[in-house]
Amino acid sequence: MYKKLMRYSLGGIINYPLKIGLTFLLTEIFHMWYFYAYSITLIAIIIFSFFYNMFITYKVYTQKKLRLIVYSIILIIFTIIDAIAVKILTEGIHIHYLISITTITATLFFVKYFVYDKMVFMKNMKTPREEKKKPFKNIEGNHFDKHNSKNPVVQYLMRNFHKKINTFIKRTRAKEILDIGCGEGYTTANIQKQNKAIHIEGVEYGQRTVQKAKHLHPHISFEQGSIYEINKHNKSYNLTIASEVLEHLEFPLKGLKELRRVSKKFVLVSVPNEPWWRIVNMLRLTYLKDWGNTPGHVNHWSKHALKKFLKPHFKKVIVKNAIIWNIALCIKKEEKQDD
Repeated sequence: MYKKLMRYSLGGIINYPLKIGLTFLLTEIFHMWYFYAYSITLIAIIIFSFFYNMFITYKVYTQKKLRLIVYSIILIIFTIIDAIAVKILTEGIHIHYLISITTITATLFFVKYFVYDKMVFMKNMKTPREEKKKPFKNIEGNHFDKHNSKNPVVQYLMRNFHKKINTFIKRTRAKEILDIGCGEGYTTANIQKQNKAIHIEGVEYGQRTVQKAKHLHPHISFEQGSIYEINKHNKSYNLTIASEVLEHLEFPLKGLKELRRVSKKFVLVSVPNEPWWRIVNMLRLTYLKDWGNTPGHVNHWSKHALKKFLKPHFKKVIVKNAIIWNIALCIKKEEKQDD
């Protein structure tokens, strides 16, 4: 962390004279009103600082578009705070604009460091080499009971989510379905209810959760198991489902390959739609110390990033939004032997 902070500080040292120098050039040499000059300077600083922090400070090279989206949203917020604060100090309190810029820049410097570290440039995805070196671990998800929530907003979101899921399922015409990481079986039961002709089974890692699913939905078969080692034969089901599972996995590619192995043709996955998932969490004042990240979420995908992650492993990938979720229907390639 010390070296990372030093690299970040070096970037700030570079930013500071660049910020002051460009503002001074525009105001004193080109006689531009300081507020316009400062706004132009901020845009230049944003572009420079993003690439500097990504490649030098935090040294991350994946999910560039997702990081840029989150970075832009955060920078817009900081830019508004920055510009308003400078305007108040210069016009309201009549402090010289150079002193105002210096004061605001110093105040926001360390705040930005921690925000970037927690929300923008965190390292989530493991390389194939790291996957081979470390054992595969299972992580159970958080246990917020969104399926039985009395909140009308949550109820609307869940109705929309289930509607999109079932639309995809009807499109596959699958009769044999396996739901991996099914939790208490609420989504599994909803699929069964909306698709009467199917046979669906559920697999969940937590033994207590499996027992609860069996109690709540006795008409559906549930068993304990890991997505990393699904105890089923190759191509046992028309469709395999992993709903809100991949974001919890330290090695999501390993889990995805198992889903593909067990499926004859279709794989259906859903994950939170980032960065909106975390933004919504922060707006409802939850998980603030983790910058809106739900406990157990170690991977974060936008719609585009999810499609990019899935596409190399399937013949076709269709991704749809369900407001704060991304849902993807994957169609397997025609293969003589599944790897």
